[in-house]
Amino acid sequence: MPETLASFLHNKNKTAGGYVPLSGCYVGGKFKIKEKFCPDTKEVHYLKDLMNYCKQNNILLVMSVSPACINNVAFNEWLEDICKENNVLLNNTNELFWNNLDLFHDDMHLNHDGAVLFTEHILNYIRDVK
Repeated sequence: MPETLASFLHNKNKTAGGYVPLSGCYVGGKFKIKEKFCPDTKEVHYLKDLMNYCKQNNILLVMSVSPACINNVAFNEWLEDICKENNVLLNNTNELFWNNLDLFHDDMHLNHDGAVLFTEHILNYIRDVK
């Protein structure tokens, strides 16, 4: 893996220690549309490094947009473009969960039921791609 990408991934905050199930539903929440996105140049660099590394090593890379109650249209368009430019598969799952607050713990996190559905969807998507 490129040195810069490896060091970035190694130094990410690891306090969660893995999956932590969240309970409850997002009561009183609303789904929102956000239309602004300004990509961080350092993160874009690391993303492109990852895409290049996978391409050079014949690794199938599947990008996925995790569900959230905030649909960032500009981010989704940007990610679709960069994935198309690099022949990377993109699975935007946000629409599958849209308008179903019972699957969310808060505006950015699925509860356990939502996490189970999300995991099943991703596994099926990857199985279908292979």
